[in-house]
Amino acid sequence: FALDLAARTHRVTHVDREISVRYPLPPFTTDSLLAEASRRLRLAADFTMRLAQTLFESGLITYHRTDSTTVSAEGIILARETIARWAPEVLPEESAVHFEDPRAQGAHEGIRPTAEGIEAVEHADPLASTPGAASLLRLIAARFVSSQATPTLIANTLILVDAGGDTLFARGTLVEDPGHSLFYSEYSFIREKELPSVEVEESLVPTVWNAPRRETSAPRRHTEATLIEKMHRTGIG
Repeated sequence: FALDLAARTHRVTHVDREISVRYPLPPFTTDSLLAEASRRLRLAADFTMRLAQTLFESGLITYHRTDSTTVSAEGIILARETIARWAPEVLPEESAVHFEDPRAQGAHEGIRPTAEGIEAVEHADPLASTPGAASLLRLIAARFVSSQATPTLIANTLILVDAGGDTLFARGTLVEDPGHSLFYSEYSFIREKELPSVEVEESLVPTVWNAPRRETSAPRRHTEATLIEKMHRTGIG
């Protein structure tokens, strides 16, 4: 089939370019911290809570048992001051507002670093004697600071090509403005793929053909991270 396609005439029939907006995530709740620490840092839930307790007792983060994503006025000021130092180009004119889960009790604000916690992140490896504590603090700080930064702008391109009656397509993704992903990039993956610049009715000449074989697979089993998220969505625990 691939050899047959190669012999046909290829003509661009459609080019669509649009900008999508990816808004920053709110600060962590207990559930989202456990899920993200499991997914990104490969930490078990009970170990994550022990590390969070250590960070809290050391004065580096706020209280870590919370179902709220709200941030105090003091926290918003801290986030904006940190953005102004780290990357002033993504500091918005006004502070970001994140919608609260209507089920949240809101007894405590979202999990965030304190001023001492931000200082610890800026000046090397806090609690070096406690394995995983520094990584968890950096994760909490990255999520918190990014939550008050500007949105990420992503350019999406779709190209349709007529190949003698069959339609081929290609999708491309490029980051136009990194925004909050400057702080959270190592935890939020954006796979960029640049496409060549083409116009409608332009003729194309194939040079390389690659037809990988694809097979369906059974749904994956729950990991600790996905199980925590599922329980949170269904109101269990």
